[in-house]
Amino acid sequence: MKALLFVILLFTMITYAQNNSKQMISLIEQGKSDSAKTLLEKEIKKRPKDLELIFVSALINPDADESIKQYHKVAADRNCAYSESAINKLYQYYYALGSYAKAQNWKDSLAAFFPKSKYLSVIESSEEKEVSEDVKLSEAKPIVKDEVAVKEGTVVQIGAFSKKEKAKELVKKITEKKITLSVKEKNVAGAILFVVTASGFKNESAAKKFSEKVNKEFSLQSRILTK
Repeated sequence: MKALLFVILLFTMITYAQNNSKQMISLIEQGKSDSAKTLLEKEIKKRPKDLELIFVSALINPDADESIKQYHKVAADRNCAYSESAINKLYQYYYALGSYAKAQNWKDSLAAFFPKSKYLSVIESSEEKEVSEDVKLSEAKPIVKDEVAVKEGTVVQIGAFSKKEKAKELVKKITEKKITLSVKEKNVAGAILFVVTASGFKNESAAKKFSEKVNKEFSLQSRILTK
Protein backbone atom coordinates (compact mmCIF):
# COMPACT_ATOMS: atom_id res chain seq x y z
CA MET A 1 0.00 0.00 0.00
CA LYS A 2 2.82 2.38 0.92
CA ALA A 3 4.61 1.54 -2.32
CA LEU A 4 1.46 2.27 -4.33
CA LEU A 5 0.97 5.55 -2.51
CA PHE A 6 4.58 6.52 -3.25
CA VAL A 7 4.10 5.78 -6.97
CA ILE A 8 0.92 7.87 -7.05
CA LEU A 9 2.60 10.78 -5.29
CA LEU A 10 5.62 10.57 -7.58
CA PHE A 11 3.41 10.53 -10.69
CA THR A 12 1.45 13.50 -9.34
CA MET A 13 4.66 15.45 -8.70
CA ILE A 14 6.01 14.73 -12.20
CA THR A 15 2.73 15.72 -13.84
CA TYR A 16 2.61 18.90 -11.76
CA ALA A 17 6.18 19.80 -12.74
CA GLN A 18 5.43 19.21 -16.43
CA ASN A 19 2.28 21.31 -16.30
CA ASN A 20 4.20 24.06 -14.52
CA SER A 21 6.95 24.18 -17.13
CA LYS A 22 4.39 24.22 -19.95
CA GLN A 23 2.58 27.08 -18.26
CA MET A 24 5.82 29.05 -17.97
CA ILE A 25 6.75 28.44 -21.59
CA SER A 26 3.26 29.51 -22.64
CA LEU A 27 3.71 32.76 -20.71
CA ILE A 28 7.08 33.35 -22.39
CA GLU A 29 5.53 32.79 -25.83
CA GLN A 30 2.86 35.36 -24.92
CA GLY A 31 5.56 37.88 -24.08
CA LYS A 32 4.96 37.57 -20.34
CA SER A 33 8.48 36.61 -19.33
CA ASP A 34 8.24 38.46 -16.01
CA SER A 35 5.27 36.33 -14.97
CA ALA A 36 7.11 33.18 -16.04
CA LYS A 37 10.17 34.30 -14.09
CA THR A 38 8.09 34.79 -10.93
CA LEU A 39 6.71 31.26 -11.18
CA LEU A 40 10.14 29.85 -12.02
CA GLU A 41 11.87 31.43 -9.03
CA LYS A 42 9.30 29.86 -6.74
CA GLU A 43 9.47 26.37 -8.25
CA ILE A 44 13.20 26.12 -8.88
CA LYS A 45 13.88 26.61 -5.17
CA LYS A 46 11.99 23.38 -4.57
CA ARG A 47 13.52 21.49 -7.51
CA PRO A 48 16.86 23.12 -8.48
CA LYS A 49 17.95 20.09 -10.53
CA ASP A 50 14.68 19.72 -12.46
CA LEU A 51 15.76 19.80 -16.13
CA GLU A 52 12.43 21.12 -17.34
CA LEU A 53 12.75 24.11 -15.03
CA ILE A 54 16.38 24.53 -16.09
CA PHE A 55 15.18 24.68 -19.71
CA VAL A 56 12.67 27.40 -18.84
CA SER A 57 15.41 29.26 -17.01
CA ALA A 58 17.60 29.11 -20.13
CA LEU A 59 14.81 30.62 -22.20
CA ILE A 60 14.59 33.75 -20.06
CA ASN A 61 18.17 33.99 -18.79
CA PRO A 62 19.71 37.31 -19.98
CA ASP A 63 23.21 35.79 -19.71
CA ALA A 64 23.75 33.98 -23.03
CA ASP A 65 26.74 31.99 -21.76
CA GLU A 66 24.79 30.74 -18.76
CA SER A 67 21.84 29.85 -21.00
CA ILE A 68 24.10 27.73 -23.18
CA LYS A 69 25.36 25.81 -20.14
CA GLN A 70 21.76 25.16 -19.15
CA TYR A 71 20.80 24.01 -22.66
CA HIS A 72 23.78 21.62 -22.61
CA LYS A 73 22.47 20.03 -19.40
CA VAL A 74 19.00 19.57 -20.85
CA ALA A 75 20.25 18.33 -24.22
CA ALA A 76 22.42 15.68 -22.54
CA ASP A 77 19.43 13.91 -20.99
CA ARG A 78 17.44 12.33 -23.84
CA ASN A 79 14.64 11.45 -21.43
CA CYS A 80 13.91 15.08 -20.68
CA ALA A 81 10.85 16.39 -22.50
CA TYR A 82 12.83 19.41 -23.69
CA SER A 83 16.04 17.69 -24.78
CA GLU A 84 15.05 17.98 -28.45
CA SER A 85 14.24 21.69 -28.08
CA ALA A 86 17.50 22.30 -26.21
CA ILE A 87 19.52 20.73 -29.03
CA ASN A 88 17.72 22.96 -31.52
CA LYS A 89 18.48 26.00 -29.35
CA LEU A 90 22.17 25.06 -29.31
CA TYR A 91 22.14 24.77 -33.10
CA GLN A 92 20.59 28.25 -33.34
CA TYR A 93 23.05 29.72 -30.86
CA TYR A 94 26.20 28.45 -32.55
CA TYR A 95 24.84 29.34 -35.97
CA ALA A 96 24.17 32.86 -34.69
CA LEU A 97 27.77 33.10 -33.52
CA GLY A 98 29.01 32.00 -36.90
CA SER A 99 30.33 28.73 -35.41
CA TYR A 100 28.99 26.67 -38.31
CA ALA A 101 30.98 23.54 -37.49
CA LYS A 102 29.51 23.38 -33.98
CA ALA A 103 26.07 24.20 -35.34
CA GLN A 104 26.40 21.29 -37.78
CA ASN A 105 27.37 18.96 -34.92
CA TRP A 106 24.19 19.85 -33.06
CA LYS A 107 22.16 19.43 -36.23
CA ASP A 108 23.70 15.95 -36.61
CA SER A 109 22.84 15.18 -32.97
CA LEU A 110 19.27 16.24 -33.57
CA ALA A 111 19.05 13.92 -36.57
CA ALA A 112 20.65 11.05 -34.66
CA PHE A 113 18.60 11.22 -31.47
CA PHE A 114 15.37 12.70 -32.84
CA PRO A 115 15.18 11.60 -36.51
CA LYS A 116 11.52 12.67 -36.77
CA SER A 117 12.11 16.07 -35.19
CA LYS A 118 10.04 18.90 -36.62
CA TYR A 119 13.08 21.14 -36.21
CA LEU A 120 15.07 19.24 -38.88
CA SER A 121 12.77 20.24 -41.71
CA VAL A 122 12.79 23.84 -40.45
CA ILE A 123 16.60 23.86 -40.37
CA GLU A 124 16.91 22.29 -43.84
CA SER A 125 14.41 24.72 -45.31
CA SER A 126 16.15 27.70 -43.71
CA GLU A 127 19.60 26.63 -44.92
CA GLU A 128 18.40 26.02 -48.47
CA LYS A 129 16.64 29.37 -48.52
CA GLU A 130 19.74 31.06 -47.12
CA VAL A 131 22.03 29.77 -49.87
CA SER A 132 19.49 30.72 -52.50
CA GLU A 133 19.02 34.23 -51.11
CA ASP A 134 22.75 34.87 -50.74
CA VAL A 135 23.38 33.80 -54.33
CA LYS A 136 20.58 36.11 -55.50
CA LEU A 137 22.13 38.91 -53.43
CA SER A 138 25.45 38.59 -55.26
CA GLU A 139 23.69 38.50 -58.64
CA ALA A 140 21.41 41.41 -57.85
CA LYS A 141 24.27 43.74 -56.89
CA PRO A 142 27.16 43.07 -59.29
CA ILE A 143 29.41 45.94 -58.25
CA VAL A 144 32.71 46.42 -60.11
CA LYS A 145 35.40 48.54 -58.46
CA ASP A 146 38.95 49.26 -59.62
CA GLU A 147 38.63 46.89 -62.59
CA VAL A 148 37.76 43.96 -60.35
CA ALA A 149 35.28 41.69 -62.07
CA VAL A 150 32.57 40.13 -59.95
CA LYS A 151 32.14 36.38 -60.15
CA GLU A 152 28.41 35.68 -60.07
CA GLY A 153 27.19 33.56 -57.23
CA THR A 154 30.29 33.81 -55.00
CA VAL A 155 29.44 35.12 -51.53
CA VAL A 156 31.22 34.86 -48.20
CA GLN A 157 28.88 34.58 -45.26
CA ILE A 158 30.93 36.17 -42.51
CA GLY A 159 28.68 35.63 -39.52
CA ALA A 160 25.15 35.70 -38.14
CA PHE A 161 24.02 37.58 -35.06
CA SER A 162 20.91 37.69 -32.92
CA LYS A 163 21.23 41.49 -32.62
CA LYS A 164 21.43 43.85 -35.57
CA GLU A 165 23.80 46.14 -33.66
CA LYS A 166 26.39 43.35 -33.42
CA ALA A 167 26.18 42.73 -37.17
CA LYS A 168 26.69 46.43 -37.90
CA GLU A 169 29.64 46.58 -35.52
CA LEU A 170 31.37 43.80 -37.44
CA VAL A 171 30.76 45.56 -40.77
CA LYS A 172 32.40 48.71 -39.41
CA LYS A 173 35.48 46.76 -38.33
CA ILE A 174 36.07 45.18 -41.73
CA THR A 175 38.15 47.60 -43.81
CA GLU A 176 38.70 45.40 -46.85
CA LYS A 177 38.26 47.37 -50.08
CA LYS A 178 36.74 46.28 -53.41
CA ILE A 179 33.99 44.21 -51.81
CA THR A 180 30.38 44.86 -50.88
CA LEU A 181 29.27 44.14 -47.32
CA SER A 182 25.60 43.56 -46.53
CA VAL A 183 23.51 42.92 -43.42
CA LYS A 184 20.36 40.94 -44.07
CA GLU A 185 17.64 39.76 -41.69
CA LYS A 186 16.88 36.05 -42.00
CA ASN A 187 14.80 33.41 -40.29
CA VAL A 188 17.14 30.54 -39.41
CA ALA A 189 15.41 27.50 -37.91
CA GLY A 190 12.79 29.75 -36.31
CA ALA A 191 15.27 32.31 -34.98
CA ILE A 192 15.58 35.83 -36.42
CA LEU A 193 19.24 36.48 -37.22
CA PHE A 194 21.14 39.28 -38.90
CA VAL A 195 23.56 37.82 -41.42
CA VAL A 196 26.66 39.63 -42.65
CA THR A 197 27.77 38.72 -46.18
CA ALA A 198 30.50 39.92 -48.53
CA SER A 199 30.33 39.88 -52.32
CA GLY A 200 32.26 41.33 -55.26
CA PHE A 201 35.08 38.79 -55.54
CA LYS A 202 36.88 38.22 -58.86
CA ASN A 203 37.04 34.47 -58.21
CA GLU A 204 36.65 31.81 -55.54
CA SER A 205 40.32 32.04 -54.63
CA ALA A 206 39.89 35.71 -53.70
CA ALA A 207 36.80 34.83 -51.68
CA LYS A 208 38.76 32.10 -49.87
CA LYS A 209 41.59 34.48 -48.97
CA PHE A 210 39.11 37.02 -47.62
CA SER A 211 37.32 34.31 -45.63
CA GLU A 212 40.58 33.12 -44.06
CA LYS A 213 41.54 36.70 -43.23
CA VAL A 214 38.33 37.59 -41.38
CA ASN A 215 38.37 34.23 -39.61
CA LYS A 216 41.83 34.97 -38.25
CA GLU A 217 41.21 38.62 -37.39
CA PHE A 218 37.81 38.21 -35.74
CA SER A 219 37.87 34.55 -34.60
CA LEU A 220 34.98 33.69 -36.90
CA GLN A 221 34.03 30.67 -39.01
CA SER A 222 32.93 32.29 -42.24
CA ARG A 223 31.97 30.15 -45.20
CA ILE A 224 31.87 30.50 -48.98
CA LEU A 225 28.56 30.11 -50.79
CA THR A 226 28.72 29.50 -54.52
CA LYS A 227 26.15 29.00 -57.23
